[in-house]
Order: sequence, then structure tokens, then C-alpha cells
Amino acid sequence: MGPPKMPGVVRAAQIVIWVLAGLTVLGSIMLIAIANPETAGAALGVNICLLVAAGMAFRFGSAGHGIRVTCIVLMSVQILFGLGGAASGNPGGLLPLLGAIATVILLSQSAAGAWFKRPRA
Repeated sequence: MGPPKMPGVVRAAQIVIWVLAGLTVLGSIMLIAIANPETAGAALGVNICLLVAAGMAFRFGSAGHGIRVTCIVLMSVQILFGLGGAASGNPGGLLPLLGAIATVILLSQSAAGAWFKRPRA
């Protein structure tokens, strides 16, 4: 019997995080070209929790329960940042907000918990 396969909810959360981080970096690069570097830096700063979670998502296959909890906390903080941006009328924070909500929901499911708590050799 081979190694256990990562559940779909964990893989989906991983992909959502990576896509959002990629769009954030791409959007910041476009902001440098269109607007100014200060605006691009602000866009990266608001999404810093998302970028940290993207780095952590690379370890979903081998890491333990702590990385799941940390990603849930980071995405919860990202939700607060997104709500703050939406309240100030910034429509650019809506996609990271929705992605962070989806990630928290995906990582909070029992299959994700079982994956991160599994025994490792």
C-alpha cells in the first residue's frame, strides 16, 4: 500500500491559496506599471497573510496539524483585512476576502483535520 493521498479539500485549499497569491503578485506588478510602487506595496502589505500562507501551502503534504491551524489563523486575519478594505470602498480586496473565506471553510473540514493529524513515518 502506497502513501495516503491528500484529500480533495486540502488540495483545493492549497490551490486557492496559490492562485490568490499569484494574482496578488501579478496585480502588484501591474500596479507598479500603471500606478506607482507605493500603491503596489500597499497591495502586497494588505495581503501579507495570504502570501505567508502560500509559502506554507507547499508543506501541506508533509507538515502536521500546526500548519493547518496557522493557515486558518492567517486566513482569518486576511478576512479581517479584506473586510476593512471592502468597508473603505476598495473593490480589489474582494477576491482575497472570498478566497480566504473559502480556505478557512476547506481547512476546517474533518477530512482536512484527519489529513494533518495522520501518523507519519
